Amino acid sequence: MTNTPERNILKTLYLDNFRSFQKTKIDFSKITLLTGANSSGKSSIINSILSIVQSEQFPYFLSLNGKYVELGGFEEIARNGKTNNDIEISGEYFTEIWYDRNKYKTSFKTIWEVNTVNDSPKIKELSLENDFLNIKISSKYYENEDGQKRQTYCLSIQAFALGFILKELKKRFQNIPQIKNSKKQKYTKNVISFEDAKFDSLEEMFSDFMDNETNYFMKHINHTIFSTIGYIENKFNFIGSFRYPPQRTYYQKSGSKRKVNFSGEGYVDQLVEWEEKNDIKMTKLKDTLIDLELATDIKSHKLKGGRFELKLKTSEKSFQSSLSDVGFGLSQFLPIIVADLQLGSNSLLAVSQPEIHLHPKVQANFANYLTKQINENNKQYIIESHSEYLINRIRLLIAEGELSTNDVKVYYLEKVANTSILHEVNFEKDGRITGAPDSFFDTYMMDVMNIAIAATE
Repeated sequence: MTNTPERNILKTLYLDNFRSFQKTKIDFSKITLLTGANSSGKSSIINSILSIVQSEQFPYFLSLNGKYVELGGFEEIARNGKTNNDIEISGEYFTEIWYDRNKYKTSFKTIWEVNTVNDSPKIKELSLENDFLNIKISSKYYENEDGQKRQTYCLSIQAFALGFILKELKKRFQNIPQIKNSKKQKYTKNVISFEDAKFDSLEEMFSDFMDNETNYFMKHINHTIFSTIGYIENKFNFIGSFRYPPQRTYYQKSGSKRKVNFSGEGYVDQLVEWEEKNDIKMTKLKDTLIDLELATDIKSHKLKGGRFELKLKTSEKSFQSSLSDVGFGLSQFLPIIVADLQLGSNSLLAVSQPEIHLHPKVQANFANYLTKQINENNKQYIIESHSEYLINRIRLLIAEGELSTNDVKVYYLEKVANTSILHEVNFEKDGRITGAPDSFFDTYMMDVMNIAIAATE
């Protein structure tokens, strides 16, 4: 059994007929930059990930609308709105298993068709594999004796290293009609497996079999699967491009255990809680603001009626000012840093347009922050950005040896005939850019960086 304790969470993603993507594979690294023109597909990549993470029972179900994103119905995510085309979302990720602190790779493939009753995705084919289990669901249509079109589902499972199989469990299993009639049944000390257990509907498969309280085996299987998605959800967050503006004062809320949400809501409550508890994360937040040259201090100031205001010093010699009175970019950037500190090490943060309202120098310094975090805390980032300052600083960090070329994946997206085309852009050790289409250079100003790198040679 192979464990990989230092691997990042998300390894690959494959999209077909999802939004504007067709047969597209995305490889992720420690820092993955998604660049390109508006409406080219950058957000759709992140949204596909968000739909997985917000689905508590993935890969059996896919929630298009939830805590991270609202995508509508099947028609809204189907390429060109064609609901007769199946959608594929597949990939690989590394997570802990609920009873093991090591990281293991899980590969999954899901194909979804439209549920005509409620316009939601319905699983058509599924395969999921890791060191502990292999599960497959397939479906096919047939005509019954009355000439009506029907759909049947087949379930195959191979579970390894269970440690022991009770005789009573085997007896119960063999008494389930679908299992009794399945192919290639195997029951040993370390393996339970069967192939093509047939069900007349998904409801029968899930309600009568998988969710049956007496089915200890499937409870174990599902707990293992859902714990991997639960691990990702605990170690993941997303901050969108629209973040709430600062307020003059805030009401104090105690005992908040929620993450900062996609619009930045909740970061102030978390900040104050860290301050009151003298949490080391408050110190890390202040150090980060200093490193980014955004502020030298931040603290809350209590007012009457359970209200408070956030006070900052933008330099050592400046007076404390309300968050509402300093640059707007600071209030837009704070949720990102607080959300990242909440997650801790071995985590994945996705951010859409972190550069909004930020001074160019801070945009560039954000690349240094990302570099420090991946090197010291094994973090992973997916950044959707238009910032040439961020892009150029990453190039410079690679040229200076602070970042490895393997640490960074850069993609430039453009849309051609309603299809998103993904170009992998390579930043070489000497600062050269390879693999980029001409439109990449038309969009981003690389000349200044080219001159700077040439001057160091």
